[in-house]
Amino acid sequence: MSITLIGDIHGEFGAYLNIMCRCDKSIQLGDFGIGFVRNLMLHNPKYDLDVDAPRLIHHRQITNCDMPKEHKFIFGNHDNTKLCLKHPNCLGKWGMYQGIFFVSGGLSIDQEYRTEGRDWWREEELSISDGNKVLSAYEKEKPKIVISHDCPLRINKLLYTHIISSRTAQLFDAMFDIHQPDQWIFAHHHISYATTIGKTKFQCLNCFETTEV
Repeated sequence: MSITLIGDIHGEFGAYLNIMCRCDKSIQLGDFGIGFVRNLMLHNPKYDLDVDAPRLIHHRQITNCDMPKEHKFIFGNHDNTKLCLKHPNCLGKWGMYQGIFFVSGGLSIDQEYRTEGRDWWREEELSISDGNKVLSAYEKEKPKIVISHDCPLRINKLLYTHIISSRTAQLFDAMFDIHQPDQWIFAHHHISYATTIGKTKFQCLNCFETTEV
């Protein structure tokens, strides 16, 4: 049975659920949107009794999402990492899942405009120690399929003229130097893109874009 991979959703869980219900198994590739607070305008029940009361009221809601166990996600840079790791559908930091090697995390290049604990979390990238464990596990597994939120630095250089390097992208470069998988699917960049380097087909999924493996 194939697994549907899904690009960034940024807390748009209604649209995500519409995709999810059309497939038996799925993995969302980070920037799931866990932990963000949204300001919603909801109907004020007092208005039904008193027309002088405000018709709408502000409601602050922390985004979350409940879904069947067959549907998973990894965390990206726009996720509350600690909340993600407590979520029953989060695959975790890295590992193997049904023949797929996954690695979570990425760098927010806009973090200077964000507030820590509200819309940015310091643990968005794996630590150097975690990265070394990823490399050891990756060398042992030598998987055919890799999924991640961001991509190797060498792919970033194909996408942009001005590169902001990250620990995550450098980790992925090191992984690629160790072993070239058949496929490497990622998200993060909000574009549809595909290229082949060596024996590996790289594919970037746009927001809400899907592919199957």
